[in-house]
Amino acid sequence: MNLVTIAWKSLRQRSLTSSLTAFSVSLGIMLMVAVIVINGVVERSFSQSSTGYDMVIGVKGSPLELVLKSIYYMGGPMENIPYTYYKKLKEDPRIERAIPITLGDTTPEGAHPIVGTIPEFFEVPYIPNRPFKIKGKVMSEPFDAVVGAGLHRSLGWDIGHEFQPVHGVSLEDIHEEKFKVVGVLEATGTPVDNAVYIHLDGFYKLAGHEKPVDEAKKKAEQYAKVAGETPPEGATAPKEENQPAEEKKQEEEHEEHHEGEKHDHEHEELPDEQKEVTAVLVRTIAPTLPPVMIPEINEAPY
Repeated sequence: MNLVTIAWKSLRQRSLTSSLTAFSVSLGIMLMVAVIVINGVVERSFSQSSTGYDMVIGVKGSPLELVLKSIYYMGGPMENIPYTYYKKLKEDPRIERAIPITLGDTTPEGAHPIVGTIPEFFEVPYIPNRPFKIKGKVMSEPFDAVVGAGLHRSLGWDIGHEFQPVHGVSLEDIHEEKFKVVGVLEATGTPVDNAVYIHLDGFYKLAGHEKPVDEAKKKAEQYAKVAGETPPEGATAPKEENQPAEEKKQEEEHEEHHEGEKHDHEHEELPDEQKEVTAVLVRTIAPTLPPVMIPEINEAPY
């Protein structure tokens, strides 16, 4: 009698015990495989939305908070960085793509995030070899908008739908300007699905999105001083305390005269010094560059 026959007879004699043992082993293996699969899915879901870029550049502080805000559109308000710094990054020959984003507004229904950006945002794959697919087109005019697939399903917003952004999350502060949906994205499985994207030019035309002139000038002067650069033309803040009374009076009369014309000029182009961005999504020309550039960027006055 060989060993196989002996083992088979033993199993038959203890069929219940053998069955329970086999079931326990199978269940253990299944649970182990399930944990590995779930871990992989969760890891991909948290990483794939940011793999299109090599760096996220924003205000100095918590890197985690910056990523949560800029990639996942989560978290509270955070400081912005100057638009002029974005332009400086864009001119860096080591950078292939520099995509600015601005946050702060939400949809009137559901309080979904509204992201101000440029059309090139949709030219960068959301994960490697996975380009954005869109029904319609991307933003080309200041008041164009593109909506994610999830928001399209939940709110029913489609091409041609018009909406007014909410400043922050309070429905009492709704912008007068209307944006029109010109494109609907296919599902990506990323936070993009539940967001609205508006043209950056349109974002800067909304009331309250411009930095006050005096503050912008002072900040530009401070940044230039720290960076050892020449302040932008007209960046010196006015010295109101030393301003002659007659000159102040003339300015007040001038402001009163044009008070009624304010609405007509509110859509004029803002100077770059009055613009800010929440973050800049950067893609470099080589994967070896970010470790070299990060210390340099961290030394910037922004």
